Amino acid sequence: MAWDVIIVGAGVAGLSAAMQASRLGLSCLVLEKLVAGGGACLTKQVENYPGYESIDGWTLTRKFEAQALEAGAEIRDSEEVLKVLPAEGEVRVATAKEELTARAVIIASGTREKMLNVRGEKRLRGMGVHYCAPCAGYSYKNKRVAVVGNNDHAIANALFLAEIASEVTIIFEEERLRAEKPLLEKLKEVQNVALLPNARVTAFSGEERLEEVSLSVAGEPRTIKPDGVFIYTDRVPNSEIVDVEKDAEGYILVDCDMQTSVKGIFACGGVVRRNARIASSAGDGMVAALSAAEFLGV
Repeated sequence: MAWDVIIVGAGVAGLSAAMQASRLGLSCLVLEKLVAGGGACLTKQVENYPGYESIDGWTLTRKFEAQALEAGAEIRDSEEVLKVLPAEGEVRVATAKEELTARAVIIASGTREKMLNVRGEKRLRGMGVHYCAPCAGYSYKNKRVAVVGNNDHAIANALFLAEIASEVTIIFEEERLRAEKPLLEKLKEVQNVALLPNARVTAFSGEERLEEVSLSVAGEPRTIKPDGVFIYTDRVPNSEIVDVEKDAEGYILVDCDMQTSVKGIFACGGVVRRNARIASSAGDGMVAALSAAEFLGV
């Protein structure tokens, strides 16, 4: 079967695109590597999405998913896309299970946390070194953890971990924290969070799991011994699956209609926008779907 539109990724951008494309009468398949909702579904509190003063990410993304399904989209979880290949008059999508074809494809594959690329990080990944607090944080109940990063994502996850761990240390290279004012205000109210500024991680060490973190603090060597570390310094776009024009960081380049450099392939959300938020990703997805429909003559 050739679909009208295949959407790669069921995060906010992908689900918004699916809802809009289906409402326009297009046959629409959404392929998601993990679970519908993407990174947003792991967010404990969303406070910057218009219409909700506060809502947890799981509940919000379930609403997105329900709307897409109600409109007629098909969503397949646990189906990883390996490559998107343009062909004559169609686009082929190769997954770990099969090869599918569509008249147009929307890339909404989002981003992932960037590794620090220091000694011991790769070896100890999942053994004390983590990139997702909601995924692994509950393993550190009443234990000491550290968060590496200086952005909204890092601070929000430090607050999340502070409710679980006995102690949270935020490690960051700058002199002061940089995050939204509401997050910083909440941080002031938490008693078990310590700040470690002017600090850079230089190595992780341990035999079977993390035992020690080596730092450079204001140019001086120092070590700390948290039970776990969560890294939130930067993000990397999941754009390797498609050969279109990208910037130096790997973000897919699109025009105002979310069209990539290859006709019939559109992109939206975090994979095109460094500072994507839930609201901007939802808007991107809508535009991508409308543009795909126009490309298909709908």
